[in-house]
Amino acid sequence: MFAQFESVNGPMTRESAIGNEVPLPYVDNDIVITGISGRLPESANIDEFKKNLMSEIDMVTDD
Repeated sequence: MFAQFESVNGPMTRESAIGNEVPLPYVDNDIVITGISGRLPESANIDEFKKNLMSEIDMVTDD
């Protein structure tokens, strides 16, 4: 059996605790935060780390 949902094609609103609907503000300046950070033992960069892994190099140290 499929779930029944109200239409989502109307304007977006936020319903408060007392039941009043408040229109959400339109924002057209989307922001994307991307990147990666990591500690790569015995490797200067991610490509060297991958190469070491694929070459089965033991990168465990006492540090």
